[in-house]
Amino acid sequence: MSPGSPRPIRVLELGAGTGASTVPLLETLSDSGVPFQYCFTDISSSMVATAQRRFKAYHDSMEFLVVNVEQPPKPDLLGRFYLIVSTNCVHATCNLQVSLSNARQMLRPDGLICLNEITRRLFFMD
Repeated sequence: MSPGSPRPIRVLELGAGTGASTVPLLETLSDSGVPFQYCFTDISSSMVATAQRRFKAYHDSMEFLVVNVEQPPKPDLLGRFYLIVSTNCVHATCNLQVSLSNARQMLRPDGLICLNEITRRLFFMD
Protein backbone atom coordinates (compact mmCIF):
# COMPACT_ATOMS: atom_id res chain seq x y z
CA MET A 1 0.00 0.00 0.00
CA SER A 2 1.38 3.39 -0.92
CA PRO A 3 1.60 6.30 1.55
CA GLY A 4 -1.68 8.14 1.78
CA SER A 5 -3.67 5.12 0.60
CA PRO A 6 -6.64 4.28 2.79
CA ARG A 7 -6.11 1.40 5.19
CA PRO A 8 -8.13 -1.68 4.33
CA ILE A 9 -11.28 -2.32 6.29
CA ARG A 10 -10.62 -5.49 8.26
CA VAL A 11 -13.71 -7.71 8.55
CA LEU A 12 -14.00 -10.91 10.59
CA GLU A 13 -16.82 -13.35 9.98
CA LEU A 14 -17.38 -15.72 12.89
CA GLY A 15 -18.89 -19.11 12.17
CA ALA A 16 -18.98 -18.49 8.43
CA GLY A 17 -19.85 -22.12 7.72
CA THR A 18 -20.87 -22.63 4.10
CA GLY A 19 -20.33 -18.96 3.21
CA ALA A 20 -23.99 -18.02 2.70
CA SER A 21 -23.41 -14.62 4.33
CA THR A 22 -19.88 -14.35 2.98
CA VAL A 23 -20.96 -14.15 -0.66
CA PRO A 24 -23.07 -10.96 -0.45
CA LEU A 25 -20.58 -9.34 1.93
CA LEU A 26 -17.65 -10.00 -0.42
CA GLU A 27 -19.64 -8.79 -3.42
CA THR A 28 -20.62 -5.58 -1.63
CA LEU A 29 -17.09 -4.92 -0.42
CA SER A 30 -15.63 -5.63 -3.87
CA ASP A 31 -18.17 -3.40 -5.62
CA SER A 32 -17.50 -0.54 -3.18
CA GLY A 33 -13.91 -0.10 -4.34
CA VAL A 34 -12.82 0.28 -0.71
CA PRO A 35 -9.75 -1.81 0.17
CA PHE A 36 -10.61 -4.65 2.54
CA GLN A 37 -9.19 -7.69 4.27
CA TYR A 38 -11.77 -10.37 5.03
CA CYS A 39 -11.15 -13.09 7.60
CA PHE A 40 -13.36 -16.15 7.08
CA THR A 41 -13.56 -18.26 10.24
CA ASP A 42 -15.34 -21.35 11.40
CA ILE A 43 -14.90 -23.87 14.19
CA SER A 44 -14.69 -26.62 11.56
CA SER A 45 -11.40 -27.02 9.71
CA SER A 46 -13.22 -28.76 6.84
CA MET A 47 -15.53 -25.75 6.37
CA VAL A 48 -12.50 -23.46 6.33
CA ALA A 49 -10.73 -25.66 3.77
CA THR A 50 -13.84 -25.71 1.57
CA ALA A 51 -14.08 -21.92 1.80
CA GLN A 52 -10.46 -21.56 0.70
CA ARG A 53 -11.33 -23.38 -2.50
CA ARG A 54 -14.69 -21.66 -2.99
CA PHE A 55 -13.37 -18.12 -2.54
CA LYS A 56 -10.07 -18.51 -4.36
CA ALA A 57 -10.90 -15.48 -6.54
CA TYR A 58 -10.65 -13.32 -3.39
CA HIS A 59 -7.47 -14.83 -1.93
CA ASP A 60 -5.58 -11.53 -2.15
CA SER A 61 -8.15 -9.98 0.18
CA MET A 62 -8.94 -12.96 2.41
CA GLU A 63 -7.54 -15.16 5.09
CA PHE A 64 -9.06 -18.36 6.43
CA LEU A 65 -8.81 -19.43 10.06
CA VAL A 66 -10.23 -22.02 12.42
CA VAL A 67 -11.64 -20.00 15.32
CA ASN A 68 -13.70 -21.16 18.28
CA VAL A 69 -15.36 -18.05 19.70
CA GLU A 70 -15.85 -19.91 22.99
CA GLN A 71 -12.07 -19.82 23.52
CA PRO A 72 -9.95 -16.71 24.16
CA PRO A 73 -8.71 -15.27 20.86
CA LYS A 74 -5.13 -15.73 19.73
CA PRO A 75 -2.95 -12.66 20.40
CA ASP A 76 -2.63 -11.77 16.69
CA LEU A 77 -6.42 -11.34 16.47
CA LEU A 78 -6.76 -8.94 19.42
CA GLY A 79 -8.07 -5.48 18.53
CA ARG A 80 -7.64 -6.15 14.83
CA PHE A 81 -11.06 -5.84 13.17
CA TYR A 82 -13.25 -2.86 12.30
CA LEU A 83 -16.25 -5.10 11.73
CA ILE A 84 -17.19 -8.52 13.08
CA VAL A 85 -20.18 -10.24 11.52
CA SER A 86 -21.83 -13.48 12.47
CA THR A 87 -24.99 -15.16 11.19
CA ASN A 88 -26.69 -17.77 13.35
CA CYS A 89 -23.49 -18.72 15.15
CA VAL A 90 -23.21 -17.13 18.57
CA HIS A 91 -26.56 -18.46 19.81
CA ALA A 92 -25.17 -22.00 19.46
CA THR A 93 -22.34 -21.42 21.93
CA CYS A 94 -22.46 -22.64 25.53
CA ASN A 95 -22.10 -19.22 27.11
CA LEU A 96 -23.21 -16.11 25.21
CA GLN A 97 -21.44 -13.76 27.61
CA VAL A 98 -18.08 -15.55 27.16
CA SER A 99 -18.49 -15.81 23.38
CA LEU A 100 -19.38 -12.13 22.98
CA SER A 101 -16.57 -11.10 25.31
CA ASN A 102 -14.11 -13.10 23.21
CA ALA A 103 -15.49 -11.56 20.02
CA ARG A 104 -15.24 -8.08 21.52
CA GLN A 105 -11.53 -8.61 22.22
CA MET A 106 -10.93 -9.03 18.48
CA LEU A 107 -12.69 -5.75 17.71
CA ARG A 108 -10.96 -2.38 17.46
CA PRO A 109 -12.15 0.24 19.97
CA ASP A 110 -13.94 2.05 17.12
CA GLY A 111 -15.34 -1.19 15.64
CA LEU A 112 -18.78 -2.72 15.31
CA ILE A 113 -20.18 -6.20 15.89
CA CYS A 114 -23.16 -7.22 13.75
CA LEU A 115 -25.00 -10.35 14.88
CA ASN A 116 -27.71 -11.81 12.69
CA GLU A 117 -29.59 -14.36 14.76
CA ILE A 118 -32.97 -15.95 14.16
CA THR A 119 -35.04 -15.25 17.27
CA ARG A 120 -38.22 -17.12 16.41
CA ARG A 121 -39.19 -20.11 14.34
CA LEU A 122 -39.87 -19.29 10.71
CA PHE A 123 -42.00 -22.10 9.32
CA PHE A 124 -41.18 -21.35 5.69
CA MET A 125 -37.57 -22.36 6.47
CA ASP A 126 -38.58 -25.94 7.43
